[in-house]
Amino acid sequence: MNLLVDIYTSIAAFFVQLGMLLTQKLIRIEKYGFENLHQSSIYAFWHEAYFVVGFANPFEKVAVLTTKGVMGDIVSKAIKIFNPKIIRASFDGGAKQSAYAVFQMIKSFQEGYALVIVPDGPKGPRRKSKSGIFFIAEKTGAKIIPVGIAANRKITLHFRWDKYFIPLPFSKVVIFADKPFSGPHETILLDKALENARKKAEELVMKN
Repeated sequence: MNLLVDIYTSIAAFFVQLGMLLTQKLIRIEKYGFENLHQSSIYAFWHEAYFVVGFANPFEKVAVLTTKGVMGDIVSKAIKIFNPKIIRASFDGGAKQSAYAVFQMIKSFQEGYALVIVPDGPKGPRRKSKSGIFFIAEKTGAKIIPVGIAANRKITLHFRWDKYFIPLPFSKVVIFADKPFSGPHETILLDKALENARKKAEELVMKN
């Protein structure tokens, strides 16, 4: 059974990788605010934009958190083309698994990795942050950088909780990195900062 699952996830990951590579060749990416990104930062964006964010990774060393399970296997195998450090944790495994994930992210930061955290992942609610990102920021001293991502033409998967989107060929994608989040560590304020970054990316992507 495990062999069949491994074959399935490997095949699925191959097609996801192929889709990513083709998309990367056929879209135009514009980057704004990347002077705000540093190796000692936390790169935060909404789960809906996960497909394209790896195309514009500015870091030499980056750590990414993914869930365990079949879908996590596919994602972990697919994003290896971007050469991240992949940290796996089960988000249905209670406090012990959550603590493990946080510990591994903190350890990775201490080893010189920038951190990628999707505050509304892995299962939502959509565009609602969880507080774990603040604990990591406090323990590491890392700045949280809200990142907005938008495409002028895209397919949106409305059946998914996150409304995941995939840019269409020959579309323009804007990745906007805002100034470091500086407010009190409250999720509602981080939500607002991430939404401001997303809306700024939406504005920029509509400009010629």
